[in-house]
Amino acid sequence: MTIYYVYAENEDGTLLVGPNTRGVHAGMVDAEHTVPWKQNIVLSFEDPAHRDRVLFFSERDKMLQFMTASGLEQRQASVYAAIDQGSAPPFQEVIAVEPDTFVDIRKQLYLLPILAAEEPAVHKIQGRRIKSALLEVAAVTKNTPPAKPPASLSARVNPNLEDYRTAVVFVVDASGSMQRDIDSTREAAVELLESLQRAGLSDKVRFGLIGFRDDPEAVRGVGYLTRMFVDPAKADSAQKFLAGAQQLAASPVSTRSWAEDGLAGIQSALNDVDWEQFGGRYIVYMSDASLRGATADGDTPASATASTIEDINALAIEKGVAIYSYHILTRAARQRGDIEVAKAQMEAVSRYPGAGSLYYGVASARDSEVAYRSAVQQLANDLIQHVREATSGQAVQPVEQGSTAGKPLTIAQKNQAVGRAMQLRYLGSSAGTTAPSMFHAWAMELSPRSGSWAFSVRLLITKDQLSDLRDTVQEIYNAAIESEFDPQAFLPSISSLALKLGRDPKIGKSGYATRLEDTELLEFLEDLPYKSRAMELIAEDAWLDLEAAEVLSFTDSLLSKVKTYQRLHDDADNWTQLHRADEPGDAVYPMPLTLLP
Repeated sequence: MTIYYVYAENEDGTLLVGPNTRGVHAGMVDAEHTVPWKQNIVLSFEDPAHRDRVLFFSERDKMLQFMTASGLEQRQASVYAAIDQGSAPPFQEVIAVEPDTFVDIRKQLYLLPILAAEEPAVHKIQGRRIKSALLEVAAVTKNTPPAKPPASLSARVNPNLEDYRTAVVFVVDASGSMQRDIDSTREAAVELLESLQRAGLSDKVRFGLIGFRDDPEAVRGVGYLTRMFVDPAKADSAQKFLAGAQQLAASPVSTRSWAEDGLAGIQSALNDVDWEQFGGRYIVYMSDASLRGATADGDTPASATASTIEDINALAIEKGVAIYSYHILTRAARQRGDIEVAKAQMEAVSRYPGAGSLYYGVASARDSEVAYRSAVQQLANDLIQHVREATSGQAVQPVEQGSTAGKPLTIAQKNQAVGRAMQLRYLGSSAGTTAPSMFHAWAMELSPRSGSWAFSVRLLITKDQLSDLRDTVQEIYNAAIESEFDPQAFLPSISSLALKLGRDPKIGKSGYATRLEDTELLEFLEDLPYKSRAMELIAEDAWLDLEAAEVLSFTDSLLSKVKTYQRLHDDADNWTQLHRADEPGDAVYPMPLTLLP
């Protein structure tokens, strides 16, 4: 299938189509040979490590019969076995199956446009009541599937894992209170690296180290905001790691507040480490304090990232990086009432699909050296075991479905779920796994046995559209800041913005729009199953009724989105040309819906 824009609908049933919005016509096509796609909404497969592979069915009713009849597990297993062996599935109503390994949508672009969707309804599956929507989807793949499918991760031994490598990057709070914990982290990492060297695995697991303090322009003598002391791509021995890590020390001067700029440290790890060299991708964040928000809040200085916790987490998931937060619980933090604040923030930044939050509260090395070292080593040992097994072709096995129903996952189970997800992503990416080839089919939005999401929702956006979105959000942010102490002035500022956009022939209607929603700038958001928080607040009553803290939260989120859109725009790996003759601005990226403003 190919995406075309419709320029004219003719009385003879033909359509005048073109590959882009720039007036280039490709010719005429019979309307009956096309599938109308009225929204930019597409689906992508969720992390497959914690659920069954998606089955696609020819008809809605046949799908429900298959899913709700007894013996679902056995029928699914027979379908997977047949597909993996290159045979047709034993049930004719099953017309396609999700690959066994992860499909990297940034490298192997695929689109699952939603053609129809039914409201979620309750279905009785395996004795459980699952409330799931039923979806009719198409499949559009950029590239043809490989002639030979990659080795299945369902097999216990997979030789494709022999080159699997892991990077663990410690992002450590280097403020004045952290020296003892810094020393213990360094010592634990060196011990682990030495054990890897003895086992001949030093090239399979690399450790990195980034420290963060405060803005040196705001705090004299603090030295740096963030600094990479050990690059995991270069530290191939315990000696090299130690040489860099010994330079990390707690700040000799106090930072500006109790809350620290942890988002700057995490963002440095996401941006400055070459993650593409590694299949296993882990950030271990360590701090005894809460994180600064996107802008100043009372006595807390702004974060240098101008990003929200949610946006940083979304970007990490896009890169396939898991963020573990090790919250060092100190008496001083408890006395300040900071423990619960920091816990909520670290839980949010550490969410990972299928595993929940990778947050752990640990005793400070100042209070219990043994407990602290044990917490650090438990994670590292699990990761090293995964790599050790991978070198002999052994895959991380899935957490057994049903065994954790209603119970939180243990640390070991979370590490198992993340480790398997990493291997699925690695195998799929290295083998060039593509989405299944089909015309259109029916599927359930939830995995029937686990109840986990089978898909995530994305917006197919062009590079030009993302630029327009960034500029508009920047303008709204500017108007909000200028009227921060005079809410009555905000609406006239928005009207002025609408007039400006209404006169722009590239992005707005001709004429003189006086309301932002009357412009066509954000027309790709129309009719989406999504309501914009920004557009809702632009209604006069809603804006005037906001409390000061809500206004600050609103402006914080806008600035974070501007920074996020710029990073997405500048990352060449995000963009795919659908047609060879396309302009650079016509390249597309399936952006997670959660990143909309």
